[in-house]
Amino acid sequence: MRIAAGSRSRLRRVWTWRAASHEAASWRALVADRIEGGDGLPVVGVGERVGPRGADRAEATNLAARHIHTLRSRLRDPAAIVTAHHAYRLRDDLDVGVCRPAA
Repeated sequence: MRIAAGSRSRLRRVWTWRAASHEAASWRALVADRIEGGDGLPVVGVGERVGPRGADRAEATNLAARHIHTLRSRLRDPAAIVTAHHAYRLRDDLDVGVCRPAA
């Protein structure tokens, strides 16, 4: 999976992850949520996905926070991922899109 960031006229950053990684899954989910106009990714849901099976709610919340901190560390503006109503989402003023290979 690759994610590119920058203005339309100038690409600033490109990240590549293994398709099956937690980080790639989180970026895909954040972008899809934004495009679909969703309510964000539930904090506990993120923690349950990245944490061990059977983690309690407090542990899942802590694991989610650490995971999102890692995602934010990749951004020029860490505030681009916001936490609102117990969910993570991309900030509303960001332009988001998906590029796919031509069929």
